[in-house]
Amino acid sequence: MNYTQLNKEKKSQIDILLSQGLSKKQVGKIIGISHSIISKYKASIYKKRIIDINKKYITFFIRCINRLF
Repeated sequence: MNYTQLNKEKKSQIDILLSQGLSKKQVGKIIGISHSIISKYKASIYKKRIIDINKKYITFFIRCINRLF
């Protein structure tokens, strides 16, 4: 199984197990996938969150500038 083949159920399982404090290797053993797949999934989620946060900051900044003028 590669990263692109993760279904919603597996992604949910990964999220739950990681939130419980398990390591990527432990989660991989429980779910039956490689810890590197979990690393790629986790990195993609982090990247999406950073993009969302940056969009919010830019929107806030633009609103502040518009109020000044």
